[in-house]
Amino acid sequence: MKIVILGAPGSGKGTQAKLLSKDLKLKHVITSDLIKEEIKKKTPKGKLLGLYMYNGKLIPDNLVDQIIKSSLPKNNFILDGYPRTIEQAEFLEKLNKPDKVIFLEVSDNILKERILKRSKIENRVDDTIDIIKIRLEVYKKETKPLLDYYKNKILKISGNNQPETINKEIIKRLRHPKS
Repeated sequence: MKIVILGAPGSGKGTQAKLLSKDLKLKHVITSDLIKEEIKKKTPKGKLLGLYMYNGKLIPDNLVDQIIKSSLPKNNFILDGYPRTIEQAEFLEKLNKPDKVIFLEVSDNILKERILKRSKIENRVDDTIDIIKIRLEVYKKETKPLLDYYKNKILKISGNNQPETINKEIIKRLRHPKS
């Protein structure tokens, strides 16, 4: 099974992808970790990636596509944090077409609350209130069109609940998409 998980920053994509990778025995491909790995190497590409990431901006498609192409398995994966634009989705369709797309719907108030809480726990530099606002605006502009793009593959799930409840709903919907 090849799954993409979508949602705004703070929607619980990482948490759900981790749970699903364990439950369904899928490789969890975390785009942000791949990017952070590249940034740590301090290569010219890593420095450029860092400039985008730490300013709350989407990294250009061609840079992220390169990272995904070199890291994506042929099968049995859940892709977390990619695609974020129609262009990336089109690239993914040619590279390795996903079977299902999970979209976690979460209200803006809950998103902000979760991101600020995560910021305190993980000491993330990309989770300040100003950057949160930028990231949510960028998300709405660039990523939401993916819902139409994937309309035939998408499972919309409320992400406002507790992680265990959300996970049970996703598993149920993956097994019985019409329910």
